[in-house]
Amino acid sequence: MALPTKTLAQHLDPAATPKRILALDGGGVRGALTLVVRASTAAPYYFKPYPLHVTLHDAENSQPIKGTFADGGVSTANNPALQALMVATLNGFRLNWQMGEDKLLVASLGTGRPNPNRRPTSLTAKHAVNSLLSVMDDAAALVETTMQWMSEGETARTIDSEIEKLEGDIVGISSTPMLTYRRYDVEFSTDWLKEHLDCAMSEKEVSQLEEIGTLAASRQLHDHSFPDVFDLS
Repeated sequence: MALPTKTLAQHLDPAATPKRILALDGGGVRGALTLVVRASTAAPYYFKPYPLHVTLHDAENSQPIKGTFADGGVSTANNPALQALMVATLNGFRLNWQMGEDKLLVASLGTGRPNPNRRPTSLTAKHAVNSLLSVMDDAAALVETTMQWMSEGETARTIDSEIEKLEGDIVGISSTPMLTYRRYDVEFSTDWLKEHLDCAMSEKEVSQLEEIGTLAASRQLHDHSFPDVFDLS
């Protein structure tokens, strides 16, 4: 997300942060940034859930609330673009950024979409894991659909065969884009890679993620993708 010309310290000032949160693990808001990052990236299997104590300041004699946090990817924020938009614009978060195609730019970088043609499995445990992954994929797709619905952009992808890219669909009465949205991602299937990146790979070769990422960036990212109005240099 493109930041206005303010320092990070200003954005972390208690007067401009969510009104209910005062401190994490006894520290101030500024000192909490590393804790928030650690807690929100605690991916299951790779990292243990991260415990935090959240202190509220809008209640008398508030006691810390103990919570255990995992990676946001296992929630509806697998694609956090919509959540970031809400934090930037909803009154309760006190940032109060203005909406508008020339006022707000959200650039979302994906880590790759799985091939939707998953092979069925008879193993109950693996089936349960695949079901969770499907829920995460559906949540990410819903966020992407909503963001495309609120904007017009060159990176809009076909969501499905019915709504396609939502071309001509803009939410609201005015039919004016509410923001500029850019989404950069790839689908790890041989057909998608061939069609969009002209990259012929076998299923085994698709595992070469770094090569795919570099190729996708060279094809998808362009200087003109980011309007001059968002140039803060």
